[in-house]
Amino acid sequence: VKVQDDGGLADGGVDTSLVPFTLTVAAVDVPPSFSVARSDGIILVREAATLEPRELPSALILSEEILDSRGPGGVSFTVNVVSNNALFASPPQAFADGVVGGSLLLSLVPLATGDSTVTITLLQSSKVDPNIVLDPFSLDVIIRVTNVNSPPSFGITPQHFCAEDGGAQTAVGFAFDVTVGSPDEVITQRAFFNVSVTPPDLFSAVPAIDSAGTLTYTPAPGQQGVASVVVQLFDDGGTDGGGLDYDINGPRTFSIKILPLPRVTAVSPVTGPTEGGYRVTLTGAFFGSRYSRGFSAESYGNLTVTIGGRACGELAFVSDSQLTCEAPPGVGSSEVVVTVDDGANSRQGVGSGVFSYALLYYGGVVEGGAGFLAQGPDPEAPGELFSPSASARLLGGLSIGRGVRAMVTHGGALYAGGSFERPHNHILVVRSGRAEGLGSGVDGSVAAMASWGDLLVV
Repeated sequence: VKVQDDGGLADGGVDTSLVPFTLTVAAVDVPPSFSVARSDGIILVREAATLEPRELPSALILSEEILDSRGPGGVSFTVNVVSNNALFASPPQAFADGVVGGSLLLSLVPLATGDSTVTITLLQSSKVDPNIVLDPFSLDVIIRVTNVNSPPSFGITPQHFCAEDGGAQTAVGFAFDVTVGSPDEVITQRAFFNVSVTPPDLFSAVPAIDSAGTLTYTPAPGQQGVASVVVQLFDDGGTDGGGLDYDINGPRTFSIKILPLPRVTAVSPVTGPTEGGYRVTLTGAFFGSRYSRGFSAESYGNLTVTIGGRACGELAFVSDSQLTCEAPPGVGSSEVVVTVDDGANSRQGVGSGVFSYALLYYGGVVEGGAGFLAQGPDPEAPGELFSPSASARLLGGLSIGRGVRAMVTHGGALYAGGSFERPHNHILVVRSGRAEGLGSGVDGSVAAMASWGDLLVV
């Protein structure tokens, strides 16, 4: 220290004096302490979607005085979970980050939310004596794990079938395992589907899926074919904090197959005897193919055919456009119905007026002068319908010399009269396809007959 006065230096005077001394700066320890950003001691964390560690840098704040007074041993932290340990997959950790304080390392249970109280303790070595650890500082902190909207998800059935003109369709559970995300979101959120269809003209009410996964639609009248339907699931949980309100698997596609009704356009032969038992061929469309049945096969079953409401026997599948079967007995003009037995999608095709039952008897004189009596039609014979040589069966074993001149039905039988070779036997009676001479006979050629009550008038 230099001391000087104002007496000057005259006559050898001295006005200055120097006195040395030692100044020692001693280390002073600042008691350890830290804080968190929020004054209420809460650290906010978003829920975890997956199990992976998450670091919160500088979540623990140290003052500049603490940072300046750190001893050679530095600072360290310990963490003790006081409540709701179920939030954590492994114990939380804290460590000095070398900048402004400490960081937290959390391993959260996926989708878990709630509050957990933890006690974080700061340990600091003495700057005066590195071998001394200062009294620890502890702070209770609430780690609050808040909800982030988890993505919704669902499964979808790949296809749905219905029949042409099948009316309104409802398929419960067509979309399955529909969830808005995490279990805690079920009460507060709603799922909804966006649906688009190509082509829409196949439907009078386009496909829709409700939040429960029920598919509804109505095919348009007379429409058939395949529609491609694209569906995506959303929820109303929003996207705050990085949340996802849509299914991360992206849009899904399924198909709707409207199966065509079978068509019956023709039956061959168009007429057959009333007793049945002969084969008929049905021509039409959509009896069996990948398009008409929804699957591929060498042959298709689950088919029935009725003629006049009676089952056709010995049914054989030939192709998508042809069937054959054995005609049942019947009378008159009859509907021919083809049914595809397909559970809820069973469907029918009706051919109206394409087949008739008939039992005809006719007689006369063929070329050459010989008489005949025939029963028809004969479905086994080729040729023009009702031609005696083609579609009728000649009743054999009869001697009809000069032809049949009169016929009448009486008492459930057919009576035929004319000029026959056998005298006194000019009337035949035909029952169940068999003909025999009337035992009483008639003297002379029969020209006309009539049924009058219980009487046969000749």
